[in-house]
Amino acid sequence: MHAGHLMLVRPEEEEHFVTPDLIRTTTFTGTVDELRERIGVLEKAGYRQLAFQLVPGHESALDDWARLVH
Repeated sequence: MHAGHLMLVRPEEEEHFVTPDLIRTTTFTGTVDELRERIGVLEKAGYRQLAFQLVPGHESALDDWARLVH
């Protein structure tokens, strides 16, 4: 792990590996409608639970996720 783990991408990682397509396909990043659609796809595939990674100082993100999935 490194400083900023789960919080940021180091410049040397971003320059070579992180593309908008990679972010879209490997994270839940998008508009509310896009995220709700992706969650719906998972539900139709049989998923019944989601886990959210909260990081120190951003605990209020749980409230954002709760509004998204209701």
